[in-house]
Amino acid sequence: MGSKDTTTLQTSDTFDVENSISFSDKTVTPLDVSKLTKQDIQKLLSQNSNRVSLQVKDNARSKVWQRFKQINVDNQIANFVKCVSCQAIYHHSTNTGTSVLKSHVCSDVANNIFRAARVT
Repeated sequence: MGSKDTTTLQTSDTFDVENSISFSDKTVTPLDVSKLTKQDIQKLLSQNSNRVSLQVKDNARSKVWQRFKQINVDNQIANFVKCVSCQAIYHHSTNTGTSVLKSHVCSDVANNIFRAARVT
């Protein structure tokens, strides 16, 4: 059958005819976003890839979701979220809960708290 045809896009992501994407040493198909790393997500976001979208979490029970959006890749929920204030990326899945998200303090908020503590 031979080798697959590839096309290199401006974003330097390499896609084959099945629309898989190559990052570092692995290939992730649109059906397997679970293998993406934080670095892969950051790369896609920094390149403004049209494969990535941010979404408000549906049916959120915790108020922490007002500060975070789910990251979707190829219209599938990736196991990552993004802070709407400071753009920090965190690993998150339904199994991990929201404790890490609740403990997140944006760097500008943390600096203001530190400055206020030093003044008093």
